Amino acid sequence: MKTMKKVMMALFIVCACAIIAPNGIANSNPSEVSAATKKLSKKQQHKLYASTMKKYAVKVKESVSDPELYGDYDFSRYRVMYVFADIDKNGTDELIMRYRDPASGKYTGISTGYGENTSIYTIRNGKVRTVKEGSNWSPYCHDYYVRVYKGSKYIDFGFAHGYLDYAFSKFSKGYLSKKTVYSLTSYVSYETNKTVYYINNKKVSKNAFNKKYNALTNSTSKKKNKGYLMKIYK
Repeated sequence: MKTMKKVMMALFIVCACAIIAPNGIANSNPSEVSAATKKLSKKQQHKLYASTMKKYAVKVKESVSDPELYGDYDFSRYRVMYVFADIDKNGTDELIMRYRDPASGKYTGISTGYGENTSIYTIRNGKVRTVKEGSNWSPYCHDYYVRVYKGSKYIDFGFAHGYLDYAFSKFSKGYLSKKTVYSLTSYVSYETNKTVYYINNKKVSKNAFNKKYNALTNSTSKKKNKGYLMKIYK
């Protein structure tokens, strides 16, 4: 009887081990193993964006197709542009798209704020997710900037109207922070007629302002970061 109990106990332990670690990796998270085995290559990521790129191109052009609203607006030099860039350096390329004259808007770190139509997409769990949608737009609307700087995890959604205004949100692990992390503003004071500088509503020196701006945009005192160079979409 004792021998039979020992045999039964041994079988139970073997079965339990097979259930807990069927792949031979003890204490492994099945979802992590699955994610690791299904990691997409850059080529696969870009292919996954194909339908999103097509939809953006169609929608952004349809949004300005009304001749009664935009009959006098010249879109002849406008082009749908795109670039793949790993903004948060997590191994997944984001897709940045924009509809603008390449002569003035082919870099993601440069934007006018008028008729802003920059869209940003990422991939999470094997599916394309929207970070920022801008395909439905009006060229007459004074919108928030969307500026993405090469080598920086911060995206600028500032709104300038007569003075410098930067509102940086952080993009990390495929997600954009819901709130502004850093707000930078400078303007000429009516009282002193001198330029004043603020970071998160706190008055700072010009040097402190420029130092923070350069850090957030991955720029230097001698060269501002223009962002990623976009390509023309077919």
